[in-house]
Parts: sequence; structure tokens; C-alpha cells
Amino acid sequence: MPGSMPLQTREGISSSAAPEPQPRAPRSRALLGRVFLGLCFFGIYLLLTRSDIILQARSGFSVWYPANGLAFAFMLGISPWYAPLAAVADFLSAVLFYHERMLSWTVALGPVGTIVYATAAIILRRRLRIDLDLSHRRDVVRYALVTLVAAVFSTAAGIAGLLADGSITWHQSWLSAFSWYSGDAIALVGIGPFLLIHVFPWVRRQLFDFAPGGVCGLRKRSARRPSAKRSKW
Repeated sequence: MPGSMPLQTREGISSSAAPEPQPRAPRSRALLGRVFLGLCFFGIYLLLTRSDIILQARSGFSVWYPANGLAFAFMLGISPWYAPLAAVADFLSAVLFYHERMLSWTVALGPVGTIVYATAAIILRRRLRIDLDLSHRRDVVRYALVTLVAAVFSTAAGIAGLLADGSITWHQSWLSAFSWYSGDAIALVGIGPFLLIHVFPWVRRQLFDFAPGGVCGLRKRSARRPSAKRSKW
């Protein structure tokens, strides 16, 4: 009849209500990206623990330890779940490169440092919620404060293992602790910020930004932030 709406067929209703199929390529690409990134991290971490890289004169005395800066940057900039991978790589490094006994205090207390740095990364990500690109001075100060405090606990665990194994004496412990702490601190305030500012933003864009929820919910968190410009302090 005139002015009446045209009747829709059952086929038209079902075809218009049917959801469009979602492409699976982004999800598979994200998975491959995570696997590739994990393999790269594992290989580079092992390379950075070699004695000719850290310039180690003897057990407990080294100029710097860049592997910790790399591991902390991954745990903070990508995900704290890189901690188990760092612990396995550290174990293999101790056994293969430095011929440490598998049943030794040095090997047993090795994961303590990794746990300490993973905890520091979680505090910065979830409690203090810093910008991962360190674009504000407040974030830089918080990063430096938390990492340098964490290095104290990591150093204490490492020196305790060396003392328990007899690798160093009590007389050498203070100098060894200073060398251990300064080596970690150089890597944490040097390599870590460089990767967070110049490398990981590109990595997240290339491998993770298209994945649902981004990297561990980072994209969701940024969407909830107010659009007003935050002060530097």
C-alpha cells in the first residue's frame, strides 16, 4: 500500500545482521613478533654477559653489566614476563661462560636479582605509572630512583652468593659490592633509557600496536588518560 515500508526478506535481515569476519593476520603477526623478539632478547642477553663484553677481571669485579640494562628495559618497556627468560639466560651464562657449579650459591641466588628488577619494573608500570618513553622529568626521576634502589638489593644478593661460595673474601666484599653496584647502575641509567626512548616505541608500533589491547593493556591505559597536557612535575 502507498507509504508503507518495504518488507525485508529473511535473507536480507540475516545478511545485514551477520557480523563481518575479523582478520586473523594481526593476531598471528603479533604472536610471531613476540616469539621473534623473545629470541632476539635471549641471544643478545647471552652475548652481553660474556667476560670480554663486561670487562671482568675476576669474579665479582667488572666495569659494567649491560645485560641488566637490556633486561630491565624489556621488562619495563615490553612486559615484566621477560623476567623468566632473563633468569634462564643468566643461568646458562653462569654455567657456560663462567663454569659455575650448578649447585652453588652464586647460581641459586642469581634469579634474586632478576626478581628484584622485575618488581621494580612492575612498580614503575602499575604503581607509579610512568610514561615508558620517559618524556617528562618526573618520570626520569622516578625511573632513576627506583632502579638505583633495586640495584642495591640485587648487589646484596650477588655478593652474598660470592661470599657463600668462597669466590671472594670478606675483605674484598666491599670493593666487589661497589664494582657490582656501579656496573648495574651504569647499565640501568645508560642502556635502559636509550632503549626505552629510541628503540621500544618503534618496536611497539611495528609488532604490538595492532594487537587487541596493545602491549599488556598499554593502549587501553593511554586511551583512558585525560587529553590535557600534563605538567613536567
